[in-house]
Amino acid sequence: MSQTTSPAILKALSAIVNDSLNYVSLIEYMEEQYYLVLGRFSFYFIKNDLSLCQASIKYAHLEKCLTDEKKVSLVQIQLSDNRDPTHPQKLNIYSQDRITLIDSFICYWQIDYMYRYRTFAKFPLLLRQKIDIKGKDFSNISSSRHQSKIPSKILAPPVGYKALEFKGYKFFIPKLFIRKKGKESEYINVEQKENVVVQISDCSPIDNLCKMPDYRKDIQEFAQNLAMSRIDAKTQYYIMASKPYIKKYNLTSDKAQINCWDVHIRTHVFDLFVTVHRRKYIPPLMEVFQDIVVISIFDFHNEHGHVGEYRSSDNFFQMVHHLIVDSIYPIQRQNLIYKNIIEERSNALLMDEDTMNFYHYNLNIQPIGITYAVNYLRSILSILSRYNGEYPKELNRQLKNMKLVRKDEYIEKPPGVIVSNFEEVSFRAKDNSNWTQKIARYLSHILNGGLLQSQFTFQTFIKMIQNVTESQDEMNLKDELVYLLHIREKNRGFQRTGEPITTIIKNFIGSNEPQMYNENVLIVMIESGYLQQEFSFLNPKDYPDFLIHILKSSERIKVKEAACRKIIKLFAEKKKENGGKGPTTPGGGVTAGGPKHTNGGPSMKKADESSKIEFINLVEPLINTMKTGNYNLASLSTQALVNLCNYSDDIKDIFIQKQGLNAILEYLTCKEEDTLLNILKLLQALINKSETIGKQISEENNNECVHSLLRILQGPDIPMTKFSLKITFLALQILRALIQYSLNAKSLFIDNAGAIEAVIKLIRIDQILTINEVMEMSIYSFLTQMVREENDYKRIIGKKVLPICNERLQRNSEIPLTGSMELKFFKMMSVLVKNCKENIYIVKGMKDRLTNYLSNDAKELRIKNKIYHIISVVESFDE
Repeated sequence: MSQTTSPAILKALSAIVNDSLNYVSLIEYMEEQYYLVLGRFSFYFIKNDLSLCQASIKYAHLEKCLTDEKKVSLVQIQLSDNRDPTHPQKLNIYSQDRITLIDSFICYWQIDYMYRYRTFAKFPLLLRQKIDIKGKDFSNISSSRHQSKIPSKILAPPVGYKALEFKGYKFFIPKLFIRKKGKESEYINVEQKENVVVQISDCSPIDNLCKMPDYRKDIQEFAQNLAMSRIDAKTQYYIMASKPYIKKYNLTSDKAQINCWDVHIRTHVFDLFVTVHRRKYIPPLMEVFQDIVVISIFDFHNEHGHVGEYRSSDNFFQMVHHLIVDSIYPIQRQNLIYKNIIEERSNALLMDEDTMNFYHYNLNIQPIGITYAVNYLRSILSILSRYNGEYPKELNRQLKNMKLVRKDEYIEKPPGVIVSNFEEVSFRAKDNSNWTQKIARYLSHILNGGLLQSQFTFQTFIKMIQNVTESQDEMNLKDELVYLLHIREKNRGFQRTGEPITTIIKNFIGSNEPQMYNENVLIVMIESGYLQQEFSFLNPKDYPDFLIHILKSSERIKVKEAACRKIIKLFAEKKKENGGKGPTTPGGGVTAGGPKHTNGGPSMKKADESSKIEFINLVEPLINTMKTGNYNLASLSTQALVNLCNYSDDIKDIFIQKQGLNAILEYLTCKEEDTLLNILKLLQALINKSETIGKQISEENNNECVHSLLRILQGPDIPMTKFSLKITFLALQILRALIQYSLNAKSLFIDNAGAIEAVIKLIRIDQILTINEVMEMSIYSFLTQMVREENDYKRIIGKKVLPICNERLQRNSEIPLTGSMELKFFKMMSVLVKNCKENIYIVKGMKDRLTNYLSNDAKELRIKNKIYHIISVVESFDE
């Protein structure tokens, strides 16, 4: 298992030895610990406290390297006679990372040899030797208190399984699986056509993960993209699940952080399972990560009559796929951590928010700058305590009780002064670039729950600022928010200008240069409504421009999601203000400051129209955001468009003009349920009270929308899958609306036997208890509207529905018809028998049950009238 050290750590160590370094390992020599680092032409022993380089030895002077046959951490390096006279001929060193250390020695020794002699040579390595250590072994690294032996039973595979080794890891797999010829990472069950692929990436610095695009950095999107890459473009599929997974076992007490994400996709032929197992903060440096991907395919032939070990997909998922994921463990155990190096890295603030939390809560490591961070937080809480009661004072007491700072280190200064002092400290790493932005990121983490957790976050901070009445205190606190947001041009430092955040944001929008900022701070500012409120005081029209800029220009999915959530919330408030009826009140305009509560009047009506124009400009960026291919982002942007469309009919027209309908038609074939649900809600919002749009949607692209809705009613067309009742309910509601605007929609449904069967199946006696009353009423209303005034349609539907109605009446004592559902039921029957002799013949056999229901069960007059009408139609037809 190869280890990679981050360039930042190697660069810091390079300053000590004045050489370019490639590898570092903590070793023990003569009862003292050193960092053994490998350079270009020499290797070095750096003291454990990183104060100086104790020894420098050229690769050319390395004569032999021996490993001990019994002591798994012991290595002996033998030097040639040309060595520095101050160096001993034999060095016995102990390393818990012996395998990787030797591999690295081999690599860099051979590079040096080729550089000197222009030829290749084999590294002089002697394995399993008996090394004379001359007396008692005092090595702490080799002692059991650092690496206790794990009982063999714990690492033994369960009965029927075997342990396989791959790229420095072991995992358990059923004995039926064998390695595929020519493919070391693929394992197959020849008898049952099942296969498993295990992919293990090389270790990479966590710094690289932070710089990766979201589709690679975000474990959810990475897992989903991996799964989709295994599905052919022409293959029909359905996403059964995409969710976090918690690994069940930690067989070797691994100190690294493990995150997993499961994706389950089903096709006509097979089930595909993909789990990404991300191992972060890998010992001993705790600054690299590695992705382990397990991909399994279960062929459905096992469920179709063939005898197999794993006769169901769920069985295979648990007994093969998840057991592999759960059992993965590194062969090399690293219980030691290079704490001094980690502390130096922490002091230099070379860490993101996740790393800060890991160092704090897992390793109990805080940077020396914690003194400034605590004083900074105390200073802010002191200002807030003047306007927010006892709560900030109580938080300050809790902060003091944590004892993170000595009593003589507490200072009483304004926040801005403390930050300036922090920026000037001398303990930061030499030539530490971007020091100011690292401080801003660290302090923003401290304020966002880094010390007081949920008791004091950015949301709390912003909420408390609103209670500050003294203008100077308010200005100072808001200036700190600007500092923590840290908007700046790329490759340029941040400067405090004293400008309000609205000016900073306007410059940010208008700049032609790439801009950098603290992503987490911006997300909180958007979602909390802070930016919206600040813009409302000056120029509300600039706030929609900011949201548009984020949707168009931001490369970070999380920031775009925050913008979408804010739009959703903003227009949900407007809908609530108007009692859920949209923009009907004359003076209730939405501005950047949120919904206005006014008494109306011409000026307010004008303001309402003005703000509407500004927010209309959000439509096109939201449509483009829908098309990004990220399901979460598509779902959120669709929800935002739903609320916009509910706000104004003008926005519906703009949506159609901007080719938004094409995006809807594309996503109507989506096999991810949350996204599909929101697409249906958007479709429903568009056609609501708009005959023109409803007709256009119904007839667009040869009734493509209607065809898609009919396919949705029939389900994903994949074995053992179905859409939720929410999806079916919305599809029915939309179809019911479309048939009012287009005769084609009605005829297409009647001609589609699969769609008819799918709808009617839901009201069969064996299925009726699986749906709620609202769904049942919706089906009765839909069928009633479908057959009204169409005798041919009545005959087709009545032939299937009326026998179900007969059975329902027969079992009314078990499954009673109640309330509005009772009325919808008999109304449907009444319409079905009107002017349709075939249906009348069917109902004729139900006459006794109808009469009995009329006498014993019907309570309301309108229900009795409906039943009496049905009986009268049957009797009059007999005459």
